[in-house]
Amino acid sequence: MGKSFRVALAFRSEAMFAAKFFFLGAHQFAHSRSDWEIVYEQGTTLLSWPDALRTRPDGILGIMNKGDTITKKETGRSHVVILNNEIHPFHKVVPDGIAAVKMGADHLLGRHLVNFAFVEQPGWFFSNQRKQAFRETLAAAGHTRPLPVADLDDFH
Repeated sequence: MGKSFRVALAFRSEAMFAAKFFFLGAHQFAHSRSDWEIVYEQGTTLLSWPDALRTRPDGILGIMNKGDTITKKETGRSHVVILNNEIHPFHKVVPDGIAAVKMGADHLLGRHLVNFAFVEQPGWFFSNQRKQAFRETLAAAGHTRPLPVADLDDFH
């Protein structure tokens, strides 16, 4: 087997709940790579940015927001890929939330389910887009029942 690359998953704690789905996908992808070793610190793979930087991994997959002040100098030789679309001097992966919602709706419809609901982040532009895409996908399949909508904040 060839060289194994140490990869850290980094986040801001206050953004963790909203970002957990990014990390679930990133975590699954990382585990599918036989040449990646995910960094574990204190029993977890989800590290704060300072902890991820301190471990000096080969790569970091992470969430950053506009207020974050991590620089390329701080990352050293670690390659950084940002999993959200904020502006930073690092590589970015911009998720296609609409495609993901349509795939999810198609999966649920394929299981012949008839009762659906949507959990949203009220007032968030992308959440509204995903909700609309979910409704449209259900309608295109002939689903005519009203779609109950829950507020994500009710689940904290």
